[in-house]
This record gives sequence, C-alpha cells and structure tokens, in this order.
Amino acid sequence: MRLREINNVNFFINWFNKKKGFDFTIDESFNDEQSPVDVIIKSKKFNKSIYIQNVAYRYGTSYAKGEPNIPGFQSITFVVGKAMLDEEIKNSILQCIRGKEKKYSTIDVKNTVLIVEITIPIIKPEKIEKLFPTGITSDFKGIYFVQLPVTMPSIEDKYGKTGFVHVLKEVLEIN
Repeated sequence: MRLREINNVNFFINWFNKKKGFDFTIDESFNDEQSPVDVIIKSKKFNKSIYIQNVAYRYGTSYAKGEPNIPGFQSITFVVGKAMLDEEIKNSILQCIRGKEKKYSTIDVKNTVLIVEITIPIIKPEKIEKLFPTGITSDFKGIYFVQLPVTMPSIEDKYGKTGFVHVLKEVLEIN
C-alpha cells in the first residue's frame, strides 16, 4: 500500500462509515502490489470486506521538471492544467475508469470499488453531476471520487478545506 492510497482510502472510509453506519478499517495484513486490489477494508461488526483499487485522475495536466543551477536548490516540478471542454473532461474521466476496467479481469473488477483520486485538475462534485447526471454504467462494484482536504490558500474554497467524496456508482452490496 502506498501512502497516497492509504490517505485516500482513510478519507473514503471515514465518509463511508458515517454515511452507512459501518466500522470499516484498513486491513493492515494485506500488502500485495501486484494484485488488482490496492487496499482491503474490513468491518468487524458486519464481518465483511471491500476490495479497493485507487486511480489518480490526472488528465489535462502537464508536468515540467526544472533543474536550477543554483547551489542548495533542489529540482522543481511544475504542474500546469489545460483548459478542457465539458465533453473532453467527461471523456477523460471515462478513459481513466475504462483504463482500470481493462487492466484487470472482469471478475476482479466486479468485486472491486474504484476510488478516483482528485488533485490536479480539480473537478468539483457539481461538475461530475453535470457530466454524469444518471451516474455511470461500469463493471466496478462502486466508483467514488475522493478529494482530500487542501490547505493551500490559492485553492481553498467550498471543498478545499474539507475535501469531498462524490458517488458516481454506489456500492449496493458488500462481500
């Protein structure tokens, strides 16, 4: 499990537990980076598990690494977002999800919840609802967008300080 995956899953678990009255926690004994599952969460109360795959939504961004010739300075990475039309954003989200669907077997996908990590470009729940007013048809058991709280004043807003979880496809049953 990578730290980024753990942070996103912990944020999701807190939201999911509050919303559904569950007691899920990360199964610390699972650590297989070569499997279709990034993290397993378990509920002692219900004796159930959820398999989670994490994917970072990064479409429309460009990265440039600067190597200044100044003693004592480390390299700098710049991230630049590209303006995209709604249709391009929708297609990039679908491409992100479909890419993960194709990577693993249908059985694995049907037993897995996909967490889509939002950082840059930032996409708000209102935009997701506008792009997918009826949700999405997918083989994944569930699909959730997760944006962790951000403490940078330039991007703090309605969701930046608190982060959010947005449902694109709700989990209807738990293993």
